Amino acid sequence: MEETVVVESDAPVELKSKFVAYLLWLFLGFTGWQNFYVGRKNLGYVELCLFICSFISLCILADEPDPAGAVFFIIPVAILGILELYDLFTLASAVNKYNRYLLDRVNKKRILL
Repeated sequence: MEETVVVESDAPVELKSKFVAYLLWLFLGFTGWQNFYVGRKNLGYVELCLFICSFISLCILADEPDPAGAVFFIIPVAILGILELYDLFTLASAVNKYNRYLLDRVNKKRILL
């Protein structure tokens, strides 16, 4: 699904696909893979850490149900939900921005040659 642009005397540049980005968001969004795909690594790491924290706290709660300990599960899940909504509305523009970055980088290489 990725579009390929061939630039003179350079290897082809594979542009990122919005379709793939939204598939990643739909199936693996809670782990942040869609952000790694479009180059937003910091946000991807934040979502991955929140997922790991919520998973660990869920495992702890499964052994010893404690209402006070549920806060450590609810807060990361709530923040993760807000970030997923943010991704839903900004993912298309992030793909466009990353593709422009790739094309600009290739054009600068071509100018330097």
